[in-house]
Amino acid sequence: MRSRQWNKLVAVDGVLCTVATMAFYVLYLVGFKWGANGYLLAIISGDLTSVLFLLFTGKLWNYVELKGINKKAVAADAQLLAAHDPGADQLLDHQCV
Repeated sequence: MRSRQWNKLVAVDGVLCTVATMAFYVLYLVGFKWGANGYLLAIISGDLTSVLFLLFTGKLWNYVELKGINKKAVAADAQLLAAHDPGADQLLDHQCV
């Protein structure tokens, strides 16, 4: 969304996500008295509301292809990661396991 410069949509989504999460807090914690599970579920529900809002208002299905995994791209990414992977001798003391 941000990469497409849809700043108003991102702003509206932020407000919607906050309001939806608060509403789910009230529903799950006060209404259903679900405690910690309700708290976690409220966060997940608010984020799911945000995802669905962006999916449908931004018509995100136009930007996704689900034709499977491109094995050549994965292999190229693996080579790039291996090329930039520091060896154990290049790690700092706190990074060593």
